Amino acid sequence: MSDSTETSNSLDTILGSRIVDVFSLLKDDELEVRRQALVTLNGAAHSKPFLIQHQLDHLLPLLYRELEPRKELMRTVVMGPFKHTIDDGLEARRSAYEALYSVLENLFASIDNVDEFVSKVIKGLDDQHEIKILCSLMLSRLAAAAPLETQIRSKFLMRCAKF
Repeated sequence: MSDSTETSNSLDTILGSRIVDVFSLLKDDELEVRRQALVTLNGAAHSKPFLIQHQLDHLLPLLYRELEPRKELMRTVVMGPFKHTIDDGLEARRSAYEALYSVLENLFASIDNVDEFVSKVIKGLDDQHEIKILCSLMLSRLAAAAPLETQIRSKFLMRCAKF
């Protein structure tokens, strides 16, 4: 994805026409296949955003689906008197949030539903520590890029949390 040679430009043309097929792997049953598709999406959004710019309406719902913690990927391990929860989906979820960050950085103008995007970032503040840090960084960027949507969505979520 990061190559910018003449050969890469001809490959970009081919890849651009097949990019939605590549990202259909986000629907795969295997966690590692989905994680690798997320890493590829992150690479495309970071290095060659023009490849996915016109497919964001199709790609963002697939990406949003990967942001949710899944109970079937959580297991409890007993260590003596302690119980420790292991989240096997954390790496894939972190890859999804990293891809979301790249979309924010390079394709923000192409996002149709900024309100939904902001709400997904805010929801990440309830996740694991490393995801919270990434979402906090995204929120500071969103506050500059879309102050109204960020403020409205944040106030709405705070009111809901009080109930």
